[in-house]
Amino acid sequence: MDSILNEKLNQFSAVVLSDAQKKRAEIEAENEMIKKQKNDEAQNEFLKDAYEKIQSAVTKIRREDNEKVLMAGVNARKEIFAAREKIIEDVFNEIKENLLSFTKTPDYAQWLKRQIQKAAEEIGEGEKTVFARKEDMELVNRIIKDIPGENAQITAEEIGEDILGGVKVRNDVHGIISDCTFDELLAGKKADFLNRSGLSIE
Repeated sequence: MDSILNEKLNQFSAVVLSDAQKKRAEIEAENEMIKKQKNDEAQNEFLKDAYEKIQSAVTKIRREDNEKVLMAGVNARKEIFAAREKIIEDVFNEIKENLLSFTKTPDYAQWLKRQIQKAAEEIGEGEKTVFARKEDMELVNRIIKDIPGENAQITAEEIGEDILGGVKVRNDVHGIISDCTFDELLAGKKADFLNRSGLSIE
């Protein structure tokens, strides 16, 4: 009887032990699966964080490179503009010197006479004033006295600004002004010079 009972107890213990081992194995397997899942999640989170940092660094590098390229372009353009302005300044300074030399020749008196006559016709009838450099006042007074039929209507005054040469003629009745100064002529030629010289910068 005792042997049968012992055998049954042993069988029962074996079953319980077997079930316990199965439960233990299932729990361990589940723990491994949870651990693996957690590891995978942590790894994915790490990879995601690393990817975002890499993308941020790449974006920053690209932005900095773009800024450097843009700045290089701006600086190059500034240098081109500065070089262009130097060329223009040199050319027009030479032209100004030539014009100042021209004012000391007999041809200047003839040119001035033609400009005054032409301007006087263009701005219409009425009293007129010719504005000229101090150096040209004596010459201008001689010229306006020689203009037929205009003697009583034209007077001369010293111009209140620094000009290279030439004159401004004003119709005192209508306020119309014809600018025949070298300065005005040069201003009109500057844009034309840029186009013809190939120095125009778009």
